[in-house]
Amino acid sequence: MVRMNNPVEQITTIALTFAWWNTALVPAGKDRDIDMTVHRKTIASVIRTLITDVKADFIALCEINVSEFEQLSKELALDGWIFDANQNDVGGPIFDLCYIFKAEVFELLEIFDITSNDYIGSAKVAQRLTLIEKITGEPISIFASHWPSLLNVAPDDYRRHHLASTLRDWVLKTTDGSENLIKAIMMGDYNAEPYAKHMQEHLFTSRHRELATKRENMFYNPTWSLLVEDPRGLKGTYYYS
Repeated sequence: MVRMNNPVEQITTIALTFAWWNTALVPAGKDRDIDMTVHRKTIASVIRTLITDVKADFIALCEINVSEFEQLSKELALDGWIFDANQNDVGGPIFDLCYIFKAEVFELLEIFDITSNDYIGSAKVAQRLTLIEKITGEPISIFASHWPSLLNVAPDDYRRHHLASTLRDWVLKTTDGSENLIKAIMMGDYNAEPYAKHMQEHLFTSRHRELATKRENMFYNPTWSLLVEDPRGLKGTYYYS
């Protein structure tokens, strides 16, 4: 999802590609008692495709711990790319997220864990990455999330509404110090369809780009396009459900 800024305020237009992938390799805080060599090579191959074919400038990876991320970095041996992760175990939830981005395009200022207590315990809302886009010098906030599986939390469970509302509040209060909202991108494995109630009503997203551009408090959700046949052959989760 993207928070749209007023196009009149834009001075420089550039094209950047952001990619997200749930690798299902190994969640943070866990280890698999098997040889990960083959799996790691497969994941490295997909990442190379994201870089060479998709032309990604920023890649977020999910369900991968720091140990495997370090091994993956050695396997890829990418010049000009930064590998970063913040999976500190300080008694709270561990975010199983890692990031790869072009050093010539972005400067990373901060990774901040956003958690919120609900009736059951501490919930992982998102990791907020504050980046400087080096061409324009503008800040960009990435909110990366991995929300509970539908196997564990029902589609209309209150926890999903809580996560969506909390994420929305954080996005709308992230400013540049002068009370100006920073351009923000929300990406992740939400384990939800774009038409889910908590995505539309609590996160307040829309499939209409023009409408989201006119309303500062509305977020544009481009994943609606994955619910229909895509000319590039891409299919969303709806196709497989």
